[in-house]
Amino acid sequence: MILGIGFTPEGFNPWFEDVEGQRRILDGKKEVILGMAPTGHAIHILEMIGFHKSGVGVNVIFVDEDGRDY
Repeated sequence: MILGIGFTPEGFNPWFEDVEGQRRILDGKKEVILGMAPTGHAIHILEMIGFHKSGVGVNVIFVDEDGRDY
């Protein structure tokens, strides 16, 4: 598993949206600031990415008891 982090301002390696598929926003929330990195970057997105034994990457989504993502 790896951890994907979306932050602003982006560096020279942007957060790609249209690579091999479509990124789907789960609930249309505006970009909430989850925290601040020691570098001063605002962290907006955290993703756990797991890999199937075939090599395919899949996002791991954590949900609460009511099925809402967090």
